[in-house]
Amino acid sequence: MSRSPENCGKCHMSPDHPQIEIYNESKHGIAFYANRDLMAPDKPGEWVLGRDYSAAPTCATCHISSYMNPQGVFHANTHDVGERISWTLGPVIRTKLNLVEYEDGFKEDYPDTRELPTIGSEVVTTEKVVENETLVSREVPRRVARIVTWDQRRELMKGACRNCHNDTYIDNFYKHFDDLVVLYNEKFARPAKNFMEMLKTDGVLNPDAPFEHEVQWVFWELWHHEGRRARHGASMMGPDYTHWHEMYEVAKHYYSDFLPAVVHAAETKNPEMGRKYAALVENHLAREEHTWMKGLSVEEAEKLRSTYEARYDQ
Repeated sequence: MSRSPENCGKCHMSPDHPQIEIYNESKHGIAFYANRDLMAPDKPGEWVLGRDYSAAPTCATCHISSYMNPQGVFHANTHDVGERISWTLGPVIRTKLNLVEYEDGFKEDYPDTRELPTIGSEVVTTEKVVENETLVSREVPRRVARIVTWDQRRELMKGACRNCHNDTYIDNFYKHFDDLVVLYNEKFARPAKNFMEMLKTDGVLNPDAPFEHEVQWVFWELWHHEGRRARHGASMMGPDYTHWHEMYEVAKHYYSDFLPAVVHAAETKNPEMGRKYAALVENHLAREEHTWMKGLSVEEAEKLRSTYEARYDQ
């Protein structure tokens, strides 16, 4: 059952993590549904990519299953679905993801912005446990056994990719994926987060009232919905989700909803605060990456108009 993508789609679906929809539109998903009878999903025991099947990958194929390598040795399967993931796509600003494993087998993700411990050192970890039917956090000292860096995690994923693709194809995919995450981070997420922090510092937003103002709702959906869909679409090669359901909506809501809501929230404090943030937004939009909002050049506008007219006769 876990070998079939529908099982993962029970939870991994819209609106904030539409992996099953993205998979279904990707070439991976298309290949799976067209060749399901070649996938041997009911084979007892081991299910190894490159030996038992090769028609298409499923979620399990890429994330947890065994695969062959060029030497004919396959990587042992894992139940850690995040072991081969090199980016964390969950928070406001996405980061590369290292892994720390302790002597008792406990594992902990370390964003690359967080300093890694040394092997053999003792670290106080936070573990979630159930006590009296309530989920609580408990501090547990543990000793570091090994560290897996984000690029080592990526190499584990590439091992599965190499069963169907060459290194050039794989590296080009990761360049596109990385570039989109960086674009989102630097053009939208980091500036938006900075505006929200400034509004809190200036007393416009109450940190204890996360949805008191419209700007807080817009910001939430900007990173938690559209923003997440953007990176997930790129990570799984779903072009429609990457563009129309994601980056298009990120840009639309950032310019038409979020930035105006920043100014409006500031105005509720007092007129002077409103003028301050209006100036901050204006300066922000003057940056090179936002100048397209000011309009096209005469040449660009004419090229766009003539191309549309030639295609649609309108």
